[in-house]
Amino acid sequence: MNKGERAITIDEVPLDWCFQPGVKLDFTRFEDGYVANAKDVETELGRIDHTLCPLEIVVVNTSAGRTLRPSRLCHRRLRYGVTSDHVSAEHGVRLTGTDG
Repeated sequence: MNKGERAITIDEVPLDWCFQPGVKLDFTRFEDGYVANAKDVETELGRIDHTLCPLEIVVVNTSAGRTLRPSRLCHRRLRYGVTSDHVSAEHGVRLTGTDG
């Protein structure tokens, strides 16, 4: 995600990146196995009337928490695709997370 350069490892993440405002994107409406794309991110941001800001943390609700068996978790729910990450990175977002 750094234009071909080596990505930083978790122990190299600046601590101040972890203490920033966040925004939750609700992707619970998508079916199992769907891969969210850039348009999905922009649509959700429009729905909640939000513009991403640099260093903001994006948290994605995929409804994976509804899965009763953890062994099935990786086979169910939405995936936050590479193009989705690029949208976030273009806005200066450095951390994303999902409920998966």
